[in-house]
Amino acid sequence: GSILSTIPREENEWQTHACVNSIVTGFDNTNYVVQVGPASSYPYRVVAFRNGTKLWIGSFPDPEAGCSKRPARIQSMAMGQDGNIYAAVYWTYKSETCPERDALASLDPSTGNSGPVYGLPNTGSSSRGPNISEVQPYKDGVAVLNGNEVFYYNYKGEKESGKTFTATSEGTIIEFKIVPATGRIYWWYQVYNPEAKKWEKLLYYRNPEGSNEEVELSGEKELIGIDTIPSNGVVAKWKEGSTKGFTYIDEEGSEVYQKVLSTETEAVVQDAGLPYGLVVDDSGNVIVRRMIDQTSGDNDRNIVVDSFSPEGTKTRLFNSSSFGTGEVVDAFTSTSSLPQSIGEGHVYLTLCHVEGEITSGCNSAKEPVVVSISDIGLGNYDYPRSAIFSAGLEQSSYVALGDSFASGEGVPDFIPPSDENGCHRSYEAHPWYLTLSLKPEPPLRLDAFVACSGAKTIDVEEGMNGEQAQLNSLNSDTDIVTISVGGNDIGFRNFAKECFVKTCNSSSPAYEYSMEQIELFLPESLEDLYKEVHNHAENAEVYVVGYPQVAPEPGIECAFLIDSEKEAAREVVAELDKAIEEAVENTGAGSVYIDPLSEESPFVGHELCTEESYFNWFEIFEIGYSLHPNSLGQYAYSELIAEAL
Repeated sequence: GSILSTIPREENEWQTHACVNSIVTGFDNTNYVVQVGPASSYPYRVVAFRNGTKLWIGSFPDPEAGCSKRPARIQSMAMGQDGNIYAAVYWTYKSETCPERDALASLDPSTGNSGPVYGLPNTGSSSRGPNISEVQPYKDGVAVLNGNEVFYYNYKGEKESGKTFTATSEGTIIEFKIVPATGRIYWWYQVYNPEAKKWEKLLYYRNPEGSNEEVELSGEKELIGIDTIPSNGVVAKWKEGSTKGFTYIDEEGSEVYQKVLSTETEAVVQDAGLPYGLVVDDSGNVIVRRMIDQTSGDNDRNIVVDSFSPEGTKTRLFNSSSFGTGEVVDAFTSTSSLPQSIGEGHVYLTLCHVEGEITSGCNSAKEPVVVSISDIGLGNYDYPRSAIFSAGLEQSSYVALGDSFASGEGVPDFIPPSDENGCHRSYEAHPWYLTLSLKPEPPLRLDAFVACSGAKTIDVEEGMNGEQAQLNSLNSDTDIVTISVGGNDIGFRNFAKECFVKTCNSSSPAYEYSMEQIELFLPESLEDLYKEVHNHAENAEVYVVGYPQVAPEPGIECAFLIDSEKEAAREVVAELDKAIEEAVENTGAGSVYIDPLSEESPFVGHELCTEESYFNWFEIFEIGYSLHPNSLGQYAYSELIAEAL
């Protein structure tokens, strides 16, 4: 295996949450990671990363604002087969009039925007902490363990009547899992045996229309966790004295094989990786993480990841020692409740690496990161989301490049980190409308939205504002590219400003400068860029989008703009678009020019000072925001592009 990327400690003490159920992986290997903030308020948030790049930050607002004394705590997280992120959350009480609230909530995986919050019947704390322990996806929705009951919710947020599962009064549900394809549920109880005067842990399963069936483990094994197998079976995690291991059980409840994980040839096992360091993929392989020492000392502590096939054959996927520095003290560790997840050909796990000191644990002080282990030879998906993956792979991979007209400069709020670095990518920019609202056929999957406000052609190629080159987001799997760039190359921002604070008629320096750039320098820059786009995404269709007219036609009343300035501004845009269109033609096949100036364009008649303008008015202290498409203008862009698609 090889480490592709890590998700680092965030600014302002935000850190990866080193607990179970705090990482979910999407079909495109986007990781949705729970992070915990400073201890003073103990806030939780979800951050989306792909290849180490932060896409957005999301959180769950209190449905009763001002009532809770702390932000929502995320207890468990899963991805439903509708593609949304679902989380079991709770708010601690502030007073007797503000009781604790347990809820099921959701996040949009594309934007991080929070969806509806559905209150759950059982609230307050139990001996196990909050009543909510986990969320599980199944084919029709998500199920939530709440108190001693499992509630089923469909993707409309409706609690499904007749499906609530309740444990017997003698026992307490510790954990449950669902086989999504069949609906079979596995759970294990903690039940007190008065004759033996001890607590017993019993494993059961139930089919949707069946009765409860007990699964018995051989020997004196104490159950400590479960994971379901896609074939309707279960992996039972156990300990027997100081020994830890798992048993692979088929759909009839019969043992297929068992593995002891507390041993390793010529090594000392420090942590057998149970109950949380084990997941099952969609082919029934059991992926296990363990922490070991190569010798009896702890100076060479490492993490190993193994895969056990449905027949029990072991394959070593990863050994962190290959990433060491060679120093005497070079310790790789993980938390006992290691969060890990599976993507296509990847295993993601939380890892700490410490040089120069001996360490036995992985906590916030050791700055845990999420590590991507690639090239593992499995190529399997995390099976609870197989339906999502199938749907996602039928979509076209879409990448949005360009400048402020593509990033959505005129429609705040902006997606982190672009809200701070100046790239200003909006939640209402046209790439989002294309994927979430218009949904052309085949539907688009926005794999990269990297347009950056202020970008010139050279910035698309080389990067800006601390971000890498936009071209780096392209690859041979990219199907659709949109790009809007060129306006900054000709000084259009300065030209527009001159129209309002001085003059921009055809005799002005601003006009002459823009026209000179269009004639002498822009064509070559555009052609070189479009060729590079095709070189980086050789299989993609490239849609080059021109600029709409911002200034109204002469004769339309518009403060601060006289008719000669309107004429000059419209001439500059027309010549700019002409240069862009000719560059597209010179680039050759594979590129399509989209003309915002055509008679059928939705922008026509919606310039500045019209009854329903698609542009923001000029504000001297908000020059970046000024004269850019508003939300209506961004939607008009998406309509143009959807029509071309």
